[in-house]
Formats: sequence, C-alpha cells, structure tokens
Amino acid sequence: MVMFRLDQAPWAMFLITLGDVFDRYAREVSPKKKGARWEQIRLEKFKRDPMAKIKLSVLRASDVADWRERRLRDVSPATVKREMTLMSAVFSVARREWELITINPMADVRKPSEPPPRDRRVSDDEIDSLLAVAGTDLKFISARVIHPFRAKVFRACWRNRHILPNP
Repeated sequence: MVMFRLDQAPWAMFLITLGDVFDRYAREVSPKKKGARWEQIRLEKFKRDPMAKIKLSVLRASDVADWRERRLRDVSPATVKREMTLMSAVFSVARREWELITINPMADVRKPSEPPPRDRRVSDDEIDSLLAVAGTDLKFISARVIHPFRAKVFRACWRNRHILPNP
C-alpha cells in the first residue's frame, strides 16, 4: 500500500490500517536493527490481532489497552511490556518520521505491573549441582547464579581450576 504523509494527504489516515503500519515498519525499520528477526515475528503476530484492522483515524488508547488485556491472558507481564515497547516504537516512527498520526496512543496506556522480585537464595547443594552439570563452562554457571553468590561460585571454580582448560 502507498503511504502518504498527513500534510500531503490528510485523508490518508482514513484508509491506512494499523496492520499497514506494522507492515511498513517491518519492511523499512526493523531490518536496520540487531533484533530484526524478533521484531518482524512480533509484528506478524500483531497483524493477526483484531486491532490490526483498525484504521489509524479511529485508533484510540482504549484499543491498545484492550489488546494489552487480551495478551495478559496468554503471556507474562514482562512479555507484554516488551511488546508494548515495540508497538510504541512503531507509533513513534509513524508519528515523527512518516507523519501518519499526530499522537502516540501508547502514551496513555499504562504498562502492566510485574510481580515482586524473587527473594529466594540459592543453596549450596544447588550450586554444587550447577557445577556438576556445567563442568568447565563458566558462562553457563555465571548466567544462572545470581549476584550474591558469584564469589562462592568463583571459589568453587578456583578450587577446581586444575580441570579448567588453559587459555
């Protein structure tokens, strides 16, 4: 679909759907990013949602809030937050660069709250199990052990340094 700017064709927003904007963003903006594949997959998912059929002229923050509530039934709040960040980026480009809309509807939609962080501590047995599974793979170990236990893991690895490969 041919896209127009609002100053060139004010009637354009009455023809263009949100799905058209997702398409254009996936074609023109996403390929320039490091996470292009993830974004394009997400944008395809957005296009399958009923919200994608809404014309830009009638798109409201309440439509986005309805989408958020539907997504929260299927995925975690953190996933919805990431998807809302992407959708906000799409709206920002549509507003600033393509001049298809005058406001970003995401500005008035609150992000879902996340559950409180975990406060469970890793036990010595769990650390020993991680070391047994990881062997000499320090990246595996450091990726799965939270900050307060880095020194304990380092000490365990240092004790077993004779089995580590030489750099």
